[in-house]
Amino acid sequence: MYKSTAYCLMLLSLGAIGCTDAGGAKFGTNKVTGKVMMNGAPVPGASVSFSPVKEGTPPALGISDTQGIYILTTYDSGDGAVEGDFKVMVYKGAPASQAAAPAHDPTGRASGAPTHSGPAGKSQAAAGGSLLPEKYSQASTTPITKTVKSGDNTIDIEL
Repeated sequence: MYKSTAYCLMLLSLGAIGCTDAGGAKFGTNKVTGKVMMNGAPVPGASVSFSPVKEGTPPALGISDTQGIYILTTYDSGDGAVEGDFKVMVYKGAPASQAAAPAHDPTGRASGAPTHSGPAGKSQAAAGGSLLPEKYSQASTTPITKTVKSGDNTIDIEL
């Protein structure tokens, strides 16, 4: 249940920031799916955020299912991500805190949620807020970078 709520909050937040270029047109997207793994095991219920390295590019978001598989969304459910380089953040809160915290917070004011303001993005994650190592929840500290190419992409994430 909390997974659906967190996903809805994430999509609403994404729409609220206006993921279009200055003229209001949408960027082209490419299908992106993959599996989130930690120590060789799938990570279910994790918020996956692709924060663009290039300013002006919209972020893409997804939530891993029970098998650790995620599908990214930029504008419409499952449409993917814009071509380019991204810092990848992964966050998984306890069921109660994940339902309460938005998955996308461009201001960095929400507790425990990753932000999407490019490489300088910071999160106000409370100590112990994520069930995963905290370094993965902030654009400024995540060691994970991935490139989305034109067409269909399979991008697995190993924590």
